[in-house]
Amino acid sequence: MSVTNAEQEFSGKYSSYTVQDRQGLVNAVTCVLGSSSEPVAVSTDYSNNLSIAREVNAYAKIAGRDWTYYVQKLEVTIGRNTDSLSLNAHPDAVVQKNIDIDLGPAKIVSRKHAAIRFNLESGSWELQIFGRNGAKVNFRRIPTGPDSPPTVLQSGCIIDIGGVQMIFILPEQETIIPDYCLNHLMPKLLSTYGTNGNNNPLLRNVIEGSTYLREQRLQEEARLQRLDHLHTPLSSSSEVNALGDPHGDTIMMEDEDDDENETREGIRPNTYSASNSNVINNNIMPHIDNPSDLSLDENRYVKPPQSYASMITQAILSTPDGSISLADIYKFISDNYSFYRFSQMAWQNSVRHNLSLNKAFEKVPKRAGQQGKGMNWKISDEIRQDFLNKWNAGKLSKIRRGASVTRQLQLHMSKFGEIPAPESSLTATREIKAQKVKRPSQNTRPVLQETTPQLQETQLTSQMPSKMPMNIATNANVNNGSL
Repeated sequence: MSVTNAEQEFSGKYSSYTVQDRQGLVNAVTCVLGSSSEPVAVSTDYSNNLSIAREVNAYAKIAGRDWTYYVQKLEVTIGRNTDSLSLNAHPDAVVQKNIDIDLGPAKIVSRKHAAIRFNLESGSWELQIFGRNGAKVNFRRIPTGPDSPPTVLQSGCIIDIGGVQMIFILPEQETIIPDYCLNHLMPKLLSTYGTNGNNNPLLRNVIEGSTYLREQRLQEEARLQRLDHLHTPLSSSSEVNALGDPHGDTIMMEDEDDDENETREGIRPNTYSASNSNVINNNIMPHIDNPSDLSLDENRYVKPPQSYASMITQAILSTPDGSISLADIYKFISDNYSFYRFSQMAWQNSVRHNLSLNKAFEKVPKRAGQQGKGMNWKISDEIRQDFLNKWNAGKLSKIRRGASVTRQLQLHMSKFGEIPAPESSLTATREIKAQKVKRPSQNTRPVLQETTPQLQETQLTSQMPSKMPMNIATNANVNNGSL
């Protein structure tokens, strides 16, 4: 869809709302954008608290939750100024700023991770990713590498690099935030502004009409029904299935390959059991009937029936926040399955391949203070939300063959009543009427002012972007045009 068509659709959809209401929606989204668990340099370099009421001529702006960068040249670099890492050791040192938007010092961001530049031929702004950890635009992965095609940016695109989210805004375009992005941010919008939308009619209607709010209400109703069910004597055992699922759903186990068979017992560490072990050649390994605990050394010759995807899911669900490092996944599997504890290290390659190729798993930045290199792993937001939707709708009567992750999620949900997840992707049980979070009155946001473009004096005037005046407001308000 072209920019013009998208603007027409957006204007038609929200034509009954004022310009201030639309700007208030953009402001509200900007205020709930995610940030790294550790402080990043850009929050200090371009903090909104440093802004004063003035007018800035800029091609565009890039705004995070508590910072704003004004684009005043045709190429902006994003990455990490490595010199910043030695500031503590040399506080008086002068730092060379090689990067315009510094997302350091966390090494999840490469030294030159990305660049936003204006394409003179197409007349559009583009994002090129160089860092090996990649990036997302509108919560979807984009191509990575110097030879990969750049991603065209429109006003309202949300960029995520290393867990730091920022919104790209052009003054000459209508800022369009896709419905997909609004749905993704809905948990934060609801918890921050409540169902009233901070008295902004557009924000209020967006929240009230969201799928997330409907699912939350259905989930709350289901929770209350489960509580009533627990206090109601059962007339027969057939009223609850073998998993204790109040929806009446039953997992129908199908005949699968050995690697896909799953246990129907608990999924917490040291609580696994298997009723049907793989057939083992007695000439090679001793036969053990119905091992009660596969973590015991005596069961070292019994290959677990769980697939690698199942064991990875178990490891992720065993953590309080639903994220775990690769090293801890290895440790979880070794601690709970003696077969792998006493095996060669080749199985770890299979674990890495499953993490990389299975769309149910995705990377997430480590928690603050967590030791070790690399990133954590979690259940992808899409898989997790799809499971919760089916759980609430009672559509888990049969799980297809090979759905190891979904089966483990259902076992966990049946036993513990929730699915853990990092704070950045929480979509599980919350109070529907969330309290509004107060923000400091000094938190500032820039506002685009609709004025006549001032073209630069250049031979490429027809293809060059125009710098437009932008007013820097002194407070944040999602109910009007000031930000």
